[in-house]
Amino acid sequence: MLSGQITCDRCGKLIVKGSLCPDCEKNPPVFNQLKSWGLYEGPLRSIVTGIKFQRKLGLIPYLIEPLSQAIIAWGPVVDWISAVPLGHQRQRERGYNQSELIARKIAVRLDIPYSDRVLTRIRETHTQVGLNAVERQQNMMDAFSADPDLCQQQSCLLIDDIATTGATLNACAKALRSAGIEKVYCFTVARTSLHPNSNPISMEVNK
Repeated sequence: MLSGQITCDRCGKLIVKGSLCPDCEKNPPVFNQLKSWGLYEGPLRSIVTGIKFQRKLGLIPYLIEPLSQAIIAWGPVVDWISAVPLGHQRQRERGYNQSELIARKIAVRLDIPYSDRVLTRIRETHTQVGLNAVERQQNMMDAFSADPDLCQQQSCLLIDDIATTGATLNACAKALRSAGIEKVYCFTVARTSLHPNSNPISMEVNK
């Protein structure tokens, strides 16, 4: 994953050296680890935006095998797989959750149960476009809820299409932790080329 790139062992952010980015050294995220398959640029960016905004859902099957192999090579041990849920309004507007479509197929390929009942979005959020890292965290605060009856002594793999600062995934992980889950691993198809000193406002990513 992100072959040839130095990334933070915890949040998967591009770094210059070492094993952890400055943010994770000072204030580590709630999730155990976040990994991404590739950078959000070039052909992968076209694929992700095509699926997300242009209903090019026929591209999804071509991603499943390489994504699954990347997860196998990474090796997290989990009880179930889920996707970051969309808000009801955005789900209605788009007609589908691209992350869920990808996550379900990965779950089948890896023979791991898929759950759409554990994690729910309980608050509509604004788009993350144009927000800096702190504003993204505030935007996602208390936006998700998890079912304690389904989380006890469990570990999960949470899948999304794009990671920028990881704020959305971290908010999901907080809800899952509060419900009693033991380990939360996160995986995204793409990662923006966000370096420690860069500003996420310049990243054209919409969620």
